[in-house]
Amino acid sequence: MTKNQFPLYRKSFFPSNGLGFDSIQGLLEMTEWYHIGELQMSFDKDNKCFHDNPLYTLEQLENDGYIQIDLENRKSGSDKNLVLLKQISLTISGYELLEELRQKSKSGAFKKRIFNMGWTIATAIFTTLITLKIKGL
Repeated sequence: MTKNQFPLYRKSFFPSNGLGFDSIQGLLEMTEWYHIGELQMSFDKDNKCFHDNPLYTLEQLENDGYIQIDLENRKSGSDKNLVLLKQISLTISGYELLEELRQKSKSGAFKKRIFNMGWTIATAIFTTLITLKIKGL
């Protein structure tokens, strides 16, 4: 992984920027809200060869079969070549990768720890109640 390349999973509890473009996990999670249509993103087509560019990473994820994207070429007012991200969706393997990355992220590990602790407490309470019932107390 190069210095500026997207990490696979989020290493903090919250995205480091508002859109979640801090990791591959964040880009895959974008598919859950982007289709609502409240936000449309355009990327600089001439700048897409850089590894820290979301458009480059999205195209790599599509080439690897994790997502499907629909792009439209546009010109900006300053005559820049832009690409509008019209639609993005996960494939089955994309859902599997996203679930795997969520489990490896800090928030995923925290949720798992809380679940395990809750299960342990519930089991202890249940065992105590059964023991008391058997003893007739």
